[in-house]
Amino acid sequence: MSNFYLCRHGQTVWNSQRILQGHLESELTQKGVEQAYALAKQANSWDIDLVVSSHLKRAKHTASICAEFLSVEHHTYNDIAERNFANWQGQKIAEIDGFREFRESCYKFVDNKPNEAAESTREVRNRFQSILEEIAKQQSVSANILVVSHGDALDCVLSQWTHPQYLKNGQYVVLKYSDEQFHIDALPVGKMSTTAV
Repeated sequence: MSNFYLCRHGQTVWNSQRILQGHLESELTQKGVEQAYALAKQANSWDIDLVVSSHLKRAKHTASICAEFLSVEHHTYNDIAERNFANWQGQKIAEIDGFREFRESCYKFVDNKPNEAAESTREVRNRFQSILEEIAKQQSVSANILVVSHGDALDCVLSQWTHPQYLKNGQYVVLKYSDEQFHIDALPVGKMSTTAV
């Protein structure tokens, strides 16, 4: 059995400016760095064996802080990156026509896309979950794995079992993998943000 601690990266400059990031890059703010260290300290009690993250800079930076603090290896995977929002990326969320409607329906209608060149919830879910299964099968014994990813990508995965979590920066949920199946073990505590992207 493996325990996946699925975490959202620390706050970025674009998070603070309410700009949709997707596959575009934005640096962690000072608050984001502090959130990464807070996550690392919390993870110290989880007996983490490995840290993995999206290849995008904000997730990599958060994960590298955690891996260094925990003295474990850190690997990156493109397939646990954020949803590709295509031509919505880099725009202020309040100015994106159709964004609110898409967010309200995308975890129910999993084949819908924000625009023609973007990814559906199912596509994100499939690539993300495939990597988690691969990582779990590489472990010879039970393992605790810290996964640093992105708000919407995590909701694409988690929406199979629960309503969208809209994780705040630095927040996490626990997903267990046993007998070749995933199930939710622990949901985040506290008020959720509705602006996780």
